[in-house]
Amino acid sequence: MRPKSDVTRNKASVAEVIALLAACDSDFSPPLSERQDIPSYAKRLCERGERFEHWNAERLVGLVAIYCVTPKGAPAFITNVSVHGEYRGRGIGDTLLGAALDHARNRGFTHVALESDAGATPALKLYRKHGFVQQQARGATLVMQLRL
Repeated sequence: MRPKSDVTRNKASVAEVIALLAACDSDFSPPLSERQDIPSYAKRLCERGERFEHWNAERLVGLVAIYCVTPKGAPAFITNVSVHGEYRGRGIGDTLLGAALDHARNRGFTHVALESDAGATPALKLYRKHGFVQQQARGATLVMQLRL
């Protein structure tokens, strides 16, 4: 696991988030661009989400975005986990996800939810490592939740 000092919060600009999401587009199933307009999505992440980021020099290479704007009693929602292909396998996603979960816990949330493609084996392994369990399946999409 990477040290927490590698994590920044809400530093990335919309353009930097767009660049990372575009670089990771085909890693999603289906590709992120088939489900979201990447520039609009990046703007929403920057305006409404909390972003936990990892940088290589001045380049954003990892991002976990979480919405902590849900009504009282509803779970916080992890909306994006992206690590540039050149940087996978280094614990970046693990560290960023841990920071996002700590943030939700510190904000008083008791649950965090996310959705993942059923075939996204590395992502599912990461989520299960952090304690997420499947709540339901909607076609190829798994809805997972973690009790904090």
